[in-house]
Amino acid sequence: MPVFQYDATDAQGVAITAEITAVDALAAVEALRAKGLAVTRIVQTASFDSGSDDHMPSPQSIGWPPDRPTTCGWCQTQVPPPVTVTNCPNCGGTLPLPPGPDRGPPPPVTPRPIPRAFEHKLKYGALFWFGSAVALIGLLISVSTLGFSLIFTGVGGLMVRQSWTTASNRIAALKSGATGEGEVTFVGYDETLTVNGKHPYLIRYRWEHDGRYCQGQKTTWDATALDHFPGEPLWVVFVPEDTRKSAIWPPLA
Repeated sequence: MPVFQYDATDAQGVAITAEITAVDALAAVEALRAKGLAVTRIVQTASFDSGSDDHMPSPQSIGWPPDRPTTCGWCQTQVPPPVTVTNCPNCGGTLPLPPGPDRGPPPPVTPRPIPRAFEHKLKYGALFWFGSAVALIGLLISVSTLGFSLIFTGVGGLMVRQSWTTASNRIAALKSGATGEGEVTFVGYDETLTVNGKHPYLIRYRWEHDGRYCQGQKTTWDATALDHFPGEPLWVVFVPEDTRKSAIWPPLA
């Protein structure tokens, strides 16, 4: 079972450095929080096998800044390390922090300004244009098939509607959503979607609202998603009346 070294502070503000054994980083952070500790750093230092010999890999830091550019979640501009600015030099949007134990500053007060190009990109994404093309082709074919191909028009229309609704929900959360302290619960692949034999990356997250945990997810083709880890703290913006409308703040690429 993995062993994690951590830095934390207790309720009196006393700094503590120690080790804890847990199944993963998320379980380790939760166990420490249950003890009233605020975790500021957590590093996996060892992994013990169930066999007769202990397996001691080289120390692996979980969530330290990767040695790669920071990708702006608004416009996908890559800012080379070391990143010394908080906003994207291209679109002006807030840059995400490197994966780590720091949640960063909270989102601005509402209504939050978001780059116009980002809003346009969400509303008119690949699914929107693909659905529009399917609907148009179905409409044109239906003229010569006595309306039979109108089914394609309906399917295309549903795609357009889904794309527009998903984009509108995310924009509503980013612009005027409430703020919650969240954390990553899963990092991996979205095996429900395959394009050219590949799966997109998937990040699931959760936050607490009205005494219960709410969940959301982010799908992306950006490989930097794999730098994140379960238990990583982050900010979530969400619509309290419908917590299915949520987003990570600032958005990830």
